[in-house]
Amino acid sequence: MKEVIIGWDVGGANIKAVRIQRDSKSENQLKFAGVQRAFSLWREPRKLSAVLADMGGAFEDTNLIRGMAVTMTAELADCFSSKRDGVVFVLDAFRTAFPEIELQVYGIDGRFRSV
Repeated sequence: MKEVIIGWDVGGANIKAVRIQRDSKSENQLKFAGVQRAFSLWREPRKLSAVLADMGGAFEDTNLIRGMAVTMTAELADCFSSKRDGVVFVLDAFRTAFPEIELQVYGIDGRFRSV
């Protein structure tokens, strides 16, 4: 079975996502597809989960998505009173947009962590 991972970079002004999948013809080959969208988080923070869901829906075979990896700088946007509030808000937006998909966050120490 093909497994798909989506990597996200969520910033305060842009969101980028890349879909990574093993090629069905060769286990050593990976296929990539990416999308990018301008999104001013500080202007409309409540729309973040809808924007994430829309961007994720742009990839084919969304039923094959087994996990998502997230990096962010969005937590530093002016609409949040603290970095912690920003991180919680962004992760909640992912849980709303993709409730069934495992989410991992890439930390500044170079390790992935579960939410």
